Amino acid sequence: MAGNNAQCPVLTHVREAMPHQSRWGRSHAHFIAENSRKIVVNSESTARAFAGVDHFQMIYDGLNSPASFPNPTEISHWKKTLNIDPDRPLVGVLGGVSSSKGHFLLFSALARLVELVPDVLVVFVGGKPPASKTTGVRGKARQLVTGENLNVDEIVKAAGVENHVLFTGWVNDPFLVLAAIDVLAFPSIIVEGFGRPLVEAALMGKPVVAFDHGPSPEIVEGDRTGLLVESGNGDSFVQAVASLLLDPEKASKMGGRGRLRALDK
Repeated sequence: MAGNNAQCPVLTHVREAMPHQSRWGRSHAHFIAENSRKIVVNSESTARAFAGVDHFQMIYDGLNSPASFPNPTEISHWKKTLNIDPDRPLVGVLGGVSSSKGHFLLFSALARLVELVPDVLVVFVGGKPPASKTTGVRGKARQLVTGENLNVDEIVKAAGVENHVLFTGWVNDPFLVLAAIDVLAFPSIIVEGFGRPLVEAALMGKPVVAFDHGPSPEIVEGDRTGLLVESGNGDSFVQAVASLLLDPEKASKMGGRGRLRALDK
């Protein structure tokens, strides 16, 4: 309204159009969409969220591609700093731990992954929920009402996988970590707007495993640049991850094709 009164264009960012957002948020997003001259979306999946709206343009998210791969010395130093065995198979997960990103679904299936690949290490690049959110009064009340336990330490300990999980905390250069891992796991159970980690991993020549919903099938070529798994199936997800860890040649070929695709796009 202010823009109309001032007779100047208005640019707004609408995040709440995705299906997992609130009903009020979606209504708000559609109101803006219906009164806009142009909508720019970052995936075909996002475009589908604006059902019935046809005045949009699709532009995929752009990432600055590193000029070169981190060198072996940098990777070796990073592993040494975190006391990671240089020959240990690594699975990377990007982003702060949350239920909507599917991290707790992944935690529940980690014991199965360890059965398949006994020396695997899952590296979470980001922070985990603070204890105050999971063990305090609110956290216990949430667990009582929803049955959802968000205490990462309790979950990992109960699964007996303490020695197979590593949290890095904040990392300034995710490409260094992505160059060091063997497979990227992207277990998000919500419909993402895009999914930057899928492209970031591809730029480092790494294969990815993701659920087959949202924009993931747009970014990942199933069985060529990564593996797409039935949405929400944690056991199938970790089996897909294990299959790539156990077949380095296949994983390397997928990662190479993924890098070419990412650069091309």
